[in-house]
Amino acid sequence: MVVTITETRAVTAPSAAVSESARRAGAVRAGVLQPRVSVIIPTLNEARNLPHVLAARPAGLPEVIIVDGHSADGTPDAARALMPP
Repeated sequence: MVVTITETRAVTAPSAAVSESARRAGAVRAGVLQPRVSVIIPTLNEARNLPHVLAARPAGLPEVIIVDGHSADGTPDAARALMPP
């Protein structure tokens, strides 16, 4: 698993200066920009293991990206079933 962290400097921002997408993503709390963490999970034939991995992810994780390497066991379908859009 590869974890990438994108840091946003904690600054007080007027509500008009914060983008709507940042607000929807939960990056703003009480007028202070918060760090956003994305987890990237590369997979190859991991359909059997995805339920365990995704169940163990931290609460409040804003984004999980699953990258499949042409699995033959239905990994993309399993991922879609476990994490609907």
